[in-house]
Amino acid sequence: MNYKKSLINLSFLLILLFLGCGLSENSKENTQDEDRQELEALYSQIENIIGDASSDDPANCRVIAFGAKPCGGPWSYLVYSVIDTDTLLLKAKVDLHYLKEDAYNHKWGVCSDCVAIGPPRLICENGHCVAVY
Repeated sequence: MNYKKSLINLSFLLILLFLGCGLSENSKENTQDEDRQELEALYSQIENIIGDASSDDPANCRVIAFGAKPCGGPWSYLVYSVIDTDTLLLKAKVDLHYLKEDAYNHKWGVCSDCVAIGPPRLICENGHCVAVY
């Protein structure tokens, strides 16, 4: 009787072991290059949402903090026009990029200069919103 119970327990443990091995193969971690490519692809989507920031009136121009410096704060500011930008979608994508870049920084031990930058002044030049630092 104990022999059958031990055999069942051993079979059960082997099944769990094989299932666990299968799960670890499916949950492969990205390389640093793959993580960086994800961030770059998301940045391309953000650039497409912003477009060419068309405007003849600076009142239609806005900036949004972009990126996640390891020390805190944004890397830069992106300039866009409220005339032709889906601002809710832009904010969602920029927020997603921030979260992914922050995770990337922690995962890969990224360092930065820790210099805080403020938002630029905005003007219109040749029918487009432009940042002036």
